[in-house]
Amino acid sequence: MDSTSCSKLKQDVWRYIFEEILEESIEECDSADVILPLLLVCKEWKVIALPLLYRYLRFHEPTSITKCQRTLVQQGIRGAYPGNSTRCIRLLVGTSWPDNTVPRLEKLLRYTPRLKVFYAPMLPVGTDILDTLGEACGPLLKRLDIAIGGNSTEATLQVALLTRFTSLVQLDIHLLDMAQIHTPDTPALDMPSLQILSLSCYTDEPLSALVHFLCRSSFAALDTLTLTIRDSAGLPLGRTPCETILPLLETFGHQLSVLTLHVPQSEDVARLLFPPLKAVIRIELFSTPPNDIGRFLPESLQLLRLAIDFEDRTQLQDLLQCLENLRDMEPKTDALKVVFLQSWTTNERFRWSTIGTLNPALAGHLMTRSIWLQSKGIKLVDGAGSCMTWSAR
Repeated sequence: MDSTSCSKLKQDVWRYIFEEILEESIEECDSADVILPLLLVCKEWKVIALPLLYRYLRFHEPTSITKCQRTLVQQGIRGAYPGNSTRCIRLLVGTSWPDNTVPRLEKLLRYTPRLKVFYAPMLPVGTDILDTLGEACGPLLKRLDIAIGGNSTEATLQVALLTRFTSLVQLDIHLLDMAQIHTPDTPALDMPSLQILSLSCYTDEPLSALVHFLCRSSFAALDTLTLTIRDSAGLPLGRTPCETILPLLETFGHQLSVLTLHVPQSEDVARLLFPPLKAVIRIELFSTPPNDIGRFLPESLQLLRLAIDFEDRTQLQDLLQCLENLRDMEPKTDALKVVFLQSWTTNERFRWSTIGTLNPALAGHLMTRSIWLQSKGIKLVDGAGSCMTWSAR
């Protein structure tokens, strides 16, 4: 091996090591926190590690997008293209993104052709961003988390542009200020690798048309579905949220392992949405627990997560009744092993270790039901994953 080949091999080894360090640390800190110390060691390390500064781009404010894009342009003029190393772009939730964010972001995307993750859940991306994403890295993108909306023509075109992302593993769609879409002539989605689909509707959006469009799609690998409806005002007259999303469960329910539901007016959730679930392992309900859950519980179910507001007396009563229903159900199978209780309010988290002090009456009711469920081989688990253990003497 000549000296040039040896030097290149050495660089490849160091690059691999740096990439592994970055992958292990990225959840806890930004790319810069990991890479900057490496740049100071020597010139050789600086050359190898510098592009990794752009591997995970997280934007906290609109001006940071412009600064990054200008830097990539300047680097390109010099013949360097660090944007080729970018694999993930995230626009943080909680930031107010003005309208001029879209053209800034569109320019940036032209310098990141190997992008695999695009995360902008609260920015209405519009057709320009989706068009640029599809052209620049459509076949490579693995996760797409976006908000779509606009007038009828704009919204329909955005839905149509989703057909370019054929390699997605996870697709999250948030409906914001969206008019009615018209999709009869729009090609159906064909995403053979899609495993996770999430659909969120926060206001009075016309959800029904999008549901029927998705039902025409092909998701051969889909096994996790999350549906969030915050307001039922935009649903068809006389139809409940569960009736509106039922076609999705009728189409894909047989292949799901995980189903998560955030729906208002969920009294009919078990009766309508559970029967199509033939292989589901975990169901998560962020809504009023249904009192007929035991009657329609899927035979394959192993874990049931119930998330309610523990400060709401009505929801607490519904929870206690739901647990009683689980106790009284005729066992079709012994698959169900865990019922996980969760409070999604910030003021009162459910923990077995503290519930007796915070709410003695509720603690007594839950302990009683925990004993009932344990006799059927089911653990009642708190938010920390702990359960009360009872033994007969």
